[in-house]
Amino acid sequence: MTTRAVGSVFGGFAGNLIFSRMNTQLVIAACIFASGVSVILTPVLKQLIYLHVTNFVCGMTMSFTEIGAHVWIQVLWKEKSGPILQLYNLIFGVGGIIAPLICEPFLSPHVLKRAPDLEGFLDPESITEASLLPESKSRVSVAYAIMGTVFLANVVSILLSYCVDKTNPVPEKSPDSAAVELPKKMRYMIVFLTTTYISFGVVSEVGLANYIPTFVLRTEGLDFTKSSAAYLSSVFWSSYTLSRVVTTGLSFVVDVSKLIMGFQSILLFASIFMAVFIKNSTLVAWVGSAFLGFGIAPCFGNGTVWAVKYITLTHNCMCIIMVSICIGATLPALVIGPFIDTKPMSLMYGQVGVVIVLSLCAVLMLIYERNPRLREHHRKRRAGDSDTGEAKTLNTIENAQG
Repeated sequence: MTTRAVGSVFGGFAGNLIFSRMNTQLVIAACIFASGVSVILTPVLKQLIYLHVTNFVCGMTMSFTEIGAHVWIQVLWKEKSGPILQLYNLIFGVGGIIAPLICEPFLSPHVLKRAPDLEGFLDPESITEASLLPESKSRVSVAYAIMGTVFLANVVSILLSYCVDKTNPVPEKSPDSAAVELPKKMRYMIVFLTTTYISFGVVSEVGLANYIPTFVLRTEGLDFTKSSAAYLSSVFWSSYTLSRVVTTGLSFVVDVSKLIMGFQSILLFASIFMAVFIKNSTLVAWVGSAFLGFGIAPCFGNGTVWAVKYITLTHNCMCIIMVSICIGATLPALVIGPFIDTKPMSLMYGQVGVVIVLSLCAVLMLIYERNPRLREHHRKRRAGDSDTGEAKTLNTIENAQG
């Protein structure tokens, strides 16, 4: 996990350099291909160093893909890119539902719920008992192969798009853009607030997604098997996806600021609820996981859509955001990972702390956008995008008639 995050950070640093020299569509196609190959090879390679390499490549290429895709969507949809960015993020939730269901049939059925104690490890009787544990052959490589094949299939769709239109999708600067451009300090503040909000959201999301199954297996009083823990993960991702479906629909009619306020309230309530009542209640684990998934899901999308209201997220802006969130994605493994087996409640306590900081970031965003100059800029920007779209339509009609 940490190696993949390091690869993502490297991809964030190198992203602007790559996209400034190469066609965005080709970069995305190459990255998806490399990710697919890395996923397929992960269970096949037996040496640890090779696993580090494949995870680094996967993290780096997915970071490139995120940067390019967000800019591409803004170029295509302009002032209407908000709901499309929400839809783009929705697809990740769909994958989160499907992945555990694909993997579960291929998991080894005979796995100890907790690691054996080290006390008496050198006792010959203990060694004999360990050698008598039932053997089972893992078929998880089949699940990895299925996932990798999906990646490779997506490469074909990107290449077909490139064959239809070889234009490099980069943000355009219209002659009148200076008239509605924000001062640098305000643009930097928007990027800073967006980056901070999304980064803490990713810390929460990565921690929950990766450690909830381990948490319920290690917590005394919760009756979970490895199979039921996998289904709990699927419940988390199902609620996560449902939330993004709801957010995508609402984004057409509700301002993103209200979405941030609403979903942040749900996440804060669910985090405190889980931390207080989870210890001896399996029902709380199921219900709480669903609400956590529902609350955290729109964080990334809402953050980017909030920024797009006021500025264009260029490759450079997206690189800054990606570096920050990828660094944030490493924190759960470094802070929670060492304690999740022995002190599983560290996940819930850490979650409450992160969500409180995340809520403070959301409040700062909502306060900052009350700046009269920012509101006036948003109004002019929407009017400018509308005028630009009408002008392009007229030019297209005139060219067709000519």
